[in-house]
Amino acid sequence: MRIIQPAAVLAVLLLGGAAAAQRSGPPAQPASGAPVGRVGPDYTPGWDLMTPKERDAYRQGMLAAPTVKECRRLRDEQLKNAARRANARGIKEVPNPRYDACSDY
Repeated sequence: MRIIQPAAVLAVLLLGGAAAAQRSGPPAQPASGAPVGRVGPDYTPGWDLMTPKERDAYRQGMLAAPTVKECRRLRDEQLKNAARRANARGIKEVPNPRYDACSDY
């Protein structure tokens, strides 16, 4: 009879949980059709250059955007602001976010 080592069991549980936590893509649209809060480092250009207050204001604006056109206008405005801040800090370019916050509207 073989005794299972507690460390081996723990390792299997931790690795399984880490794999389940990884996402393969952007979050799905909820069944209610309500807009997903598509803000954050994966969606917002220059997220790390924003203050918490600016992040909250941007989040509220994106959630209130009624159309794709308005969503893109807010995102483009944020990109310009982020580019100005990046230049002031000596950063040449603001990296593109992983996902388009205005797709699937």
